[in-house]
Parts: sequence; C-alpha cells; structure tokens
Amino acid sequence: KKTAASKTVNPGVEGIPEQTRDPEAEEAMMAEAGQPLSCIIPIPRTKLQPYRMVVIMRLIVLGLFFSYRVQNPVESAFGLWMTSVICEIWFALSWILDQFPKWNPINRETFTDRLSLRYERPGEPCELAAVDFFVS
Repeated sequence: KKTAASKTVNPGVEGIPEQTRDPEAEEAMMAEAGQPLSCIIPIPRTKLQPYRMVVIMRLIVLGLFFSYRVQNPVESAFGLWMTSVICEIWFALSWILDQFPKWNPINRETFTDRLSLRYERPGEPCELAAVDFFVS
C-alpha cells in the first residue's frame, strides 16, 4: 500500500520524484542523445592539392626509376639485381597503398557529451566501459 506521504517516482529514472523532473528538459536531453556522435569536417582543397601534386610527382619519378632499373639489368650479378628490383617493387607497392587513405583524408569532430547522454542515464548503471580516454 502507498501512503499519502510517499512521492510518486518516475518509473524510468529511479530515485527522482516526479514533481522535480522537467518533461521538456528530459525531451530535449533525449533529442540531444539521439544526435550523431561525430560529424565530418571537410578539409579545404587548398590544403589537399599541394600534397596531391607531390604524390603525383613521386609516382612519375618512381615510374622513371623502375623503367631505368628494368631496362638496365646487371649481368654480372643478375640474382642480386632481380632481388633488389623485387624488393623495390614491393616497397613501391606498399607506398602506393599507403597513399589511398591520404588522398581523401577525413577529419571528424566528436561529441563526447552526446556519448555521455546516450549511455550514462541517471539511476541506471553506466553502459560504457571504464576507459580513461575517448578514442576518435
């Protein structure tokens, strides 16, 4: 049985009396918690174009280097020459693959307050792992 002195408690949030909660503030907080946790910030083309030009120039130099290496084999140490060419091709391929994510880089702005609103609700155990930093 409930007595007249007991307060009605919000069923979603334990320990907070219904008279003290603000429905509009809760609705605004839930709307904020539903927002994305990060947004993409575009990088200006003026910063990307010089880097891309350097990459293209390096690719041209790399192509010229490989054409020279293949057209001028070392006959006296063919095995060593072949090994060095294979290693150079491997490193060049590794460098080219490394350029793909750098060609269109992405900057993100993270919203840790939204993360906190989404997973740290009052009266409930925290759903976030105990980590000292936020990885973005």
